[in-house]
Amino acid sequence: MPTPSSMFTEGMEVEVFSRSNERESCGWWAAVIKMMKGDFFVVEYLGWDNSYTEIVSQERLRLKNANAPIDKNAFFRFEIPVPEELREYAKVEGVHKEFQKSCGANACRYDPLKGVLVIVSRHESTQKRALMMHDMHFRNLTQKVFLLKRTEEAARQLESTKLHTTGG
Repeated sequence: MPTPSSMFTEGMEVEVFSRSNERESCGWWAAVIKMMKGDFFVVEYLGWDNSYTEIVSQERLRLKNANAPIDKNAFFRFEIPVPEELREYAKVEGVHKEFQKSCGANACRYDPLKGVLVIVSRHESTQKRALMMHDMHFRNLTQKVFLLKRTEEAARQLESTKLHTTGG
């Protein structure tokens, strides 16, 4: 099994846990390994007008992150209008969880000011799936609202019957 320091070689681009001055918090900075001696490395930071080198321990190094930075184009956001009769029920916590899972969205929440489901995903294809499935989701919510109303009605009738039979 390779030792952690054998992951690194001279000339390799890495990231160093450091800070540019004492008033800032630490972060990961791009650098190149210039020299290695045991568990210590001489690194030259990248992206600066002046060359800046530092000797750091192996614990402050990591392999260069291969992922692109997150920006506004990393996510797709779209809205689906919610039918008027479902807008009150759409506010209930968790009622869109299965829909979110089914269409592969990262987030799905109801915006009561606009009356829409706001869906966010890393994949553009989520919008196509969500638009195909939203009718089924809304029918399911309509059934739930209907059953809740019927249950409440039955509970009221039962309470009313109880009051009449007990004479109260």
